[in-house]
Amino acid sequence: MKALIGSRPELNDWVTFIPDFGFIQAGDTLSVSVSLKPTPEMKGHLSKFLLPETEAQQGVFQVPLQVTVPDQTLPIPFKLRFQPTTTDLHLSPTMLDFGRVPLNESAGVYLTITNPSLLPQLFSFGSKLPLGLRISPNSGYGQVLPGESLQLLVQFQPPISGLQYFGLTCRTLAGRLFKAEGKCEGLELDVTLSHNSIKVTALLAVVSKTPSAVI
Repeated sequence: MKALIGSRPELNDWVTFIPDFGFIQAGDTLSVSVSLKPTPEMKGHLSKFLLPETEAQQGVFQVPLQVTVPDQTLPIPFKLRFQPTTTDLHLSPTMLDFGRVPLNESAGVYLTITNPSLLPQLFSFGSKLPLGLRISPNSGYGQVLPGESLQLLVQFQPPISGLQYFGLTCRTLAGRLFKAEGKCEGLELDVTLSHNSIKVTALLAVVSKTPSAVI
């Protein structure tokens, strides 16, 4: 028995049935995969298939389709229902200004990642960050849930003196790239300390000790 998967011309740019026809033996089944490739133009072209929006349901399409069997008078109706969503991520701010920072010190700026999608998204800033740059937590790897905003701490220790600019690229599992920029002015101080921190060992209450640092 031959079965034809009846698509609609309006769906040709976005929906594919593989295979779109097949032969079924008695008592057997036919498996068909559906490939959906949504685009921003889809909503305008398929607006007549949009279901009424509610608080719990927005942007849902429902398309009536049918399977035709040549030896069968009535086709077999079915519905294709889908809800496309964006793969965007929003980075804020897109310019990270670390200000003026001495060469042997570091400054930090918070970067917020917001996911407007209806699906969780995995992201990464890669393993080869600009020299002197660190991202925490998890070295810039993570997952942001639908509607969630995450804060990452971006720290930069200038490797050279003077004004410097660098770029950051956030990659997602969907293959999208989102960019931010950073700037910092590295300062070579005329006055330095021999130690950035002074540690004092444990002492008895009646004993004193004076640590020192050289300027």
